[in-house]
Amino acid sequence: AKQRGSNKDETTKLKTKEVLLSFMLCISRTTKEDLPTDARQHIDSELVENIDVLKWPLLRALEDFRTYRGFLGLPKTLESTRQSLTRASRQNISEIFNNL
Repeated sequence: AKQRGSNKDETTKLKTKEVLLSFMLCISRTTKEDLPTDARQHIDSELVENIDVLKWPLLRALEDFRTYRGFLGLPKTLESTRQSLTRASRQNISEIFNNL
């Protein structure tokens, strides 16, 4: 039963990473006119509110240069991700940067 739970956890983590990457790419491609400031601020607040769950998927999203506009448009998320990066282990940081 432990193995089955572990596989489920890994699948959930992988799906969360994939969905968040897609979401950040979508935000990156969306113009300011199509995603007004109040909507961006709401998204930004929701992501930060759930940073404990989204910390690693957001760090992994940094591996894809196409997400940069999404992070720039979500300043609270950018700052929370930056703080998470400063607290990550040397091994995790190396893994992230090796994928860049």
